Amino acid sequence: MESQSSGKNFNSVDANIKSSHSIRFYFNLILRNKVPILLSLAVGFIVSYFYAYSQVDIYASASSMRLTKPKENVLENKLFADFEGELPERYINNEVEILRSFAIREITAKSLLDSFKVLSGKVRFSLLCQNPENCTEPKSVNQIASLLQSVTEISQKRGLDIVSIKAESPSPVEAALISNCYAESYTDYSLKFNRGHLTLNREFLEKQVQEKYNSLLQTEDKMTHFLRTENVVELGTQAHTIINALSDIETEYNRSSMEFQSTSKALENYKSELERVDPKATQYFESRITDPYLGELQGEIAKLEIQRDLAKTGNEDLIKESKYLKDLDKKIGELKRNLNEKLQILKDGASSKTPEDLRGLSNQYFETKIHYEQNKIKENLLKNYLAKYQERFNKLPAQTIEYANLERERRSNEKVYLMLLEKYQEALINEESQPNNVKIIDYGKVPRSPAKPNRFLIITIGLLIGLGLGYGFALLRNILDVTVKSPEDLENIGISLIGWVPTFMRESKSGRHSHSEQELILAYNSDSAPAESFRTLRTRLQFSKLEPEPIKTILITSSIPREGKTIISSNLAASFSLSAKVLLLDCDFRKPRLHNVFNMKRYPGLCDNLFGTVTLEETIRQTQFPNLDLITCGTIPTNPAELIASKHMQIFLNQMKPKYDYIIIDSPPLATVTDAELLSSYVDGTVVVSLANKTRLDLLVNTIDTLNKINDTFIGVVLNNFDYQATYGSYYKYYYYYYGSEKGKEKTPASTNGNSSGNGNLKTKPATKPS
Repeated sequence: MESQSSGKNFNSVDANIKSSHSIRFYFNLILRNKVPILLSLAVGFIVSYFYAYSQVDIYASASSMRLTKPKENVLENKLFADFEGELPERYINNEVEILRSFAIREITAKSLLDSFKVLSGKVRFSLLCQNPENCTEPKSVNQIASLLQSVTEISQKRGLDIVSIKAESPSPVEAALISNCYAESYTDYSLKFNRGHLTLNREFLEKQVQEKYNSLLQTEDKMTHFLRTENVVELGTQAHTIINALSDIETEYNRSSMEFQSTSKALENYKSELERVDPKATQYFESRITDPYLGELQGEIAKLEIQRDLAKTGNEDLIKESKYLKDLDKKIGELKRNLNEKLQILKDGASSKTPEDLRGLSNQYFETKIHYEQNKIKENLLKNYLAKYQERFNKLPAQTIEYANLERERRSNEKVYLMLLEKYQEALINEESQPNNVKIIDYGKVPRSPAKPNRFLIITIGLLIGLGLGYGFALLRNILDVTVKSPEDLENIGISLIGWVPTFMRESKSGRHSHSEQELILAYNSDSAPAESFRTLRTRLQFSKLEPEPIKTILITSSIPREGKTIISSNLAASFSLSAKVLLLDCDFRKPRLHNVFNMKRYPGLCDNLFGTVTLEETIRQTQFPNLDLITCGTIPTNPAELIASKHMQIFLNQMKPKYDYIIIDSPPLATVTDAELLSSYVDGTVVVSLANKTRLDLLVNTIDTLNKINDTFIGVVLNNFDYQATYGSYYKYYYYYYGSEKGKEKTPASTNGNSSGNGNLKTKPATKPS
């Protein structure tokens, strides 16, 4: 009944074969394919080892810089205080991109070339050389700048305002040099950029100071020459008053004019930078600053400041016209407060609509624009005052006018020169006091050990790849291999497994046992694991069928030839003979082998008896086992199937049953001929032998399915030549302890428990788990 229920599942064999794999399955897969896996592992190790140690050592050195918000110098006067918040992430990212730009790399390349000229011959260079093996000529600036892109890594430390510059080179000193030069080049560039408008102002004032100094010298020469030729001693009181007033106004006008030019240059610089980022920003600021109310406030403030400055020079006429001179400072202060409040509102509105990273630049543009408008208004007012006093000056006598012009020009140039010199000194201090927003906090040090290659990691990856390829090969091999490999393969698809027989071991040719004895394991090594497996098989067959009658006749067959059915039948019969009287029949009328196993002649045999040429007594032969009789095949018939299907065969079996407790029949493979199908209808039970790693699972299923369609005599499958050490290797030590007292064990190559006719004796291999 059990065989019938298992036979119902054979229509869904393909689905059952794809059953889920357990951990044991994968472990067994490794054991069965340990040779290719170890070979793949060895190849992976060798390849990765030679690759790792063929790579050039690469040294790495890193310098660190801290970025802060750009700050104004401590001496510069601003209309508005800087109220920016924390340094935005976008600002750091912009600075990192500037560091990676070709402009910075080009500056660094020039610095490296200068270092190369100084250190060449003292330090080993590699990347900077045209020929690293003979480093005499350096690479060009463009080549080094392009190279820096691949040998440097610029990154921001997460959550910090720290930027790291890491350089790699085959030379440790060169790696540190590249890292430090890169950091210093960027620091100098950043400082120059922060001082940009201050530098422009200082250069402009330096040029003006030199021009005014030359003009003053020329004026003094002219005045000296005039006094010598015209014999003029001094000017009148009226002329002195007018000249002093003109000189003061002209000085203020020149001062205002230069401030206007300076702010104009700075405004153009900020405007070009701002327009690169947002072209519409400058239009917005100009539209708000040109408010008429602002213009009136700025004009009134400029007018009052001019009156106050001229009054302080001691000009009596202006003092008489300015009766409220004492209240000028108070009124100017009130007007400035109103102007600052209005400008602060405009600035807050503009800042709210400006991205955070652009607020600093937009604030500087806004303030410079205010200064520009104020200077422009002040210059126009002074120009009007200058024209008024020029008209009074022109009414003086001709000779006096010429002398007065020279005196006025000298005084004006002298005052302007002193004023410019003062402004120049102030601009120089402002430029030098401008702090840098980049600070190097850690210079790159010369590394002592290489950073690349990580040879341990490379070898580890090589081993993992080798292991993966080996295991992948094992999986692919397992998928493509449809043979029976372990008892689990049969149990997973519902095939009844009676037992399994482990692999026999071949002894040397000088061994004690003959060729026939090597296949009868119970004859010369009855304490071995294979012998024990046959005894276990005997016990399971005895109790496999008890009703309506105990099993008496057993057919041994297989799917295809050379699966070991002859060895199984002979050793099984020997095992039964230890406790019962047994008859072993060789019904393989096509390729009989039992006579070779027992070292007997084939004739006379069963076929001769069925043909009536010999008597039954002549065919029955005794073996070395007391209770085991053997009937060989005899003469090979021309029609084996017809002979088996004849009544003579049935009568013969009926005659033998009362004489023996068990009858073991060795038959041909079922998948090739019909002999086994015919014999299965005469017996009580049929056992199918499958050879591990050879029998195809689909052929085995078809064989069992065929037997189940004929009758219900199928008992189960015996897995022959099963290498339990490869599959259950962890259990090997237990068998060695249990069977380890056996003597005469030699480590020799394995032999298949099949129908092969090899030379040399066989011995057993230790078992790994009980049958």
